[in-house]
Amino acid sequence: MGADLYLDSLHEPTHRRYEPLFYRWAKKRDNAKSDQAREAAQQQVSRYFELMHSRGYFRDSYND
Repeated sequence: MGADLYLDSLHEPTHRRYEPLFYRWAKKRDNAKSDQAREAAQQQVSRYFELMHSRGYFRDSYND
């Protein structure tokens, strides 16, 4: 359990920048014909997900 905290002035521009790339790679992953292509695309999906939340997003965990 915890709280997701967003500073919109930082988060929104970063999110808008990387969201199209995130969805583009997610579509490539979902349409991949081989496990190797799917894994490579998943790495990009993960990369762009992290970048979308790299500025202005903070997680405040209530548990250890």
